[in-house]
Amino acid sequence: MTLALFALEITFFDCLSFVVVLLSLTEGDDKFYVSARREEFGWDDRHSLLLGGFELFDLAVFGEELAWFVIDRSGVGCAFFVVDDAKTGVVEPELTTFDIYVASFELNMAEACCAHFFATEAQAYDQISTELVVITSAAVYDGWRWASLLFHKDYCIRGDTEVMCYAISSMDIGRYRDELEAIIPGALDAYESLKAKNGMGIFTSNGAFYNHTFFARDASMASKFVADFDHQVTKDTIVALAALQGTEEDKTTNEEPGRIHHEFRDFTTWQGGGFEKFALKFFARRWGVVDNQMLTYYAADTTALYIRLINKYVTHVDKSFLDVVVKNRRDGAISIRDSLALAADWLMTQVDEHEHFVSTRHNEWSLPYQTFQDSSTAYPRQDGTLANFRRGITYTEIQAFVIDALEDVTRLLEDHERRHEWQRSAHAMRKALLRDFWSEKEQFFGSAFDQKGLVDMPNISAGWTLNTGLWDEVDDEKREEVIGAIVRRLFSDDFLTPVGMRSRSLHADQPLPGVVEYHGRLTVWPMFNFMVIEGLRRHRLHRLAGELENRLINGINASGTFEEYLAVDGGGHLLRSVPGKKADVAVDAQMLPEKRIAFTVIPAIVLAYRATNRGRAWPQPGKWQKKLEDEILKDMTPTERLIPEQAIGVVTAVVPTKFRRLRGNVRSAWYFLNERRKM
Repeated sequence: MTLALFALEITFFDCLSFVVVLLSLTEGDDKFYVSARREEFGWDDRHSLLLGGFELFDLAVFGEELAWFVIDRSGVGCAFFVVDDAKTGVVEPELTTFDIYVASFELNMAEACCAHFFATEAQAYDQISTELVVITSAAVYDGWRWASLLFHKDYCIRGDTEVMCYAISSMDIGRYRDELEAIIPGALDAYESLKAKNGMGIFTSNGAFYNHTFFARDASMASKFVADFDHQVTKDTIVALAALQGTEEDKTTNEEPGRIHHEFRDFTTWQGGGFEKFALKFFARRWGVVDNQMLTYYAADTTALYIRLINKYVTHVDKSFLDVVVKNRRDGAISIRDSLALAADWLMTQVDEHEHFVSTRHNEWSLPYQTFQDSSTAYPRQDGTLANFRRGITYTEIQAFVIDALEDVTRLLEDHERRHEWQRSAHAMRKALLRDFWSEKEQFFGSAFDQKGLVDMPNISAGWTLNTGLWDEVDDEKREEVIGAIVRRLFSDDFLTPVGMRSRSLHADQPLPGVVEYHGRLTVWPMFNFMVIEGLRRHRLHRLAGELENRLINGINASGTFEEYLAVDGGGHLLRSVPGKKADVAVDAQMLPEKRIAFTVIPAIVLAYRATNRGRAWPQPGKWQKKLEDEILKDMTPTERLIPEQAIGVVTAVVPTKFRRLRGNVRSAWYFLNERRKM
């Protein structure tokens, strides 16, 4: 028996990917077996190599369920084994249809042929005669844009071996407007309004503070998921990020060669309110405004996020994209390939002797904490002192993201002379994160590490590590212990609310009690929760992920304006910001939640689509995952996903609230400046 091995990487709208392994058996064998091995989503490293009978493989395809299929060379066609919740069946050979999601096609083994999926019926008929050997139906479901994978007969027949391959590109999400609107109204319209008209991909928001701005963090995170339903926006985003990549050193803006920017704002198009204009006018002069444009590099995480975004796009959409040449803002030219290498090299310059990725600041007026949670009071210890941002600080989530980024660039640039250095650093940083950032007392990751040591305040970023490669080299026993501890804490009343998880521990001592801090215990950020959901899915904790998804959907609908965060008090009441005369209560707050922000709109689209496909087959959990979910859910009433009109009643009460920004900012500034003097 001769065995030939081929592989295709496939990606779907929900951002999950796997590798389809095509095993071709030569003449004399009865079966042609195709199975799959999941990679990024954390499936077991296994595949089926059966030479008789069949074994179903738990592989999900965008809402419909595909196990694996066998081509019977002794017959005239192929049999596809399809799994759903109710039954397992063998579809009739010769003409095989995957419900409405995949085109009908015939595989005639006697003639040797290939199947091809077209975007339109006309396109199919135009190319059948010249490109394909056999295709029996052009009735392709036009909600998809299928990959341009044209199989000529030379690629179908290799000697006496028949090979059938397939690939999936992206879908036209607009086709599902009615279904998505029924789950989260307005999500698609909000997305369309965020598309940049200047070719920069996707703007951060349409709200008062961030409209017409291009934040690299927001753009990278949002576009990573947009890649599965809008390739052009993702491509434009990457090109815009590469064009603004640092090329020189600038102490005012913190620009450095290879570093990805934090914020780009054009004051000729930005439309801010009075409070916002006053605040930015003060800082803009200290942040290096030139020709009414502000470009800063006050973010330690954006470079790693940039690499992870490119990895997603190149791996699953367009491998040739590495050779695209981008013109930067100083009229230089650089390929995406070289831009990646520069980004990886910049990451390496920030890794210290302890294998910590250290964030440093050169401009004292720059943001104190240069990560996702970048507000001035985001990183307190439980003793009330602020983490020391003035002498270098490492954030738990950035350490994990940098590990991922260095692993990604090692795979993308496999011939690069420094690939082994990047990979060695990733391995060493993985060990350092598990060694130095875990709190035995809290049984949770600390939020950061500064000169005093671990910052022990628990926050939601521990959950973000679940959706990274941090766990790839951790033994099963340790993985079960640590992930179990993280998930138990996140699903306790310390974090969990009726509309999602809090940004920070509710029960730990707080330096500013009663203040709605931007990234504090009274805020629930949809994107932050979505990042936890993806981690839960990666580790097969699907029931917990579904519970959190329902809460988050209800919360987004209760808000109704795609706000960047939901304010939830200690009793679980949703505090909706309203003008003072309409308010029942008043609270001190640092920021009003920005509306129609990509950080909420993009997760809303993904969650809405998943909610329309509840019957999908997720990979089965192992014993420890099932035990953990049973333990957490046994005393929890399952959250029902409500229709949007009912969502306002999802919490104990929705309280019309006046957010007193002046008082909140004065209190915050007093605390921050006192702590800063101690550093």
